[in-house]
Amino acid sequence: MRRVSEVSTREIENLIGELRVLREKLEIDYDRLQNDFADYAELSQVVMQLTAIISDSVNSLPSLLDNGPIPYAPDRVVEFAAVALMAVLVSITAYAGILF
Repeated sequence: MRRVSEVSTREIENLIGELRVLREKLEIDYDRLQNDFADYAELSQVVMQLTAIISDSVNSLPSLLDNGPIPYAPDRVVEFAAVALMAVLVSITAYAGILF
């Protein structure tokens, strides 16, 4: 009887140990998932801010088609390129500021 009791006790202790290991794994996985969700939410917010910055920058570009087809005008092309480059630089600077 004593031997049966010892075997049963050992089996129960082994099961308890396995359950503790599984519980620790679940807690670690839960913490990791919480961190992943927080990182995703932060990244999503950054993407929304960048989208708004880029959209605002593009909306601020001069409309070259307001008066119909545009004749070749090198000064307008340079102006448009400068404004477009400025929009890109503003977006990059804003992105860097958001991340750091």
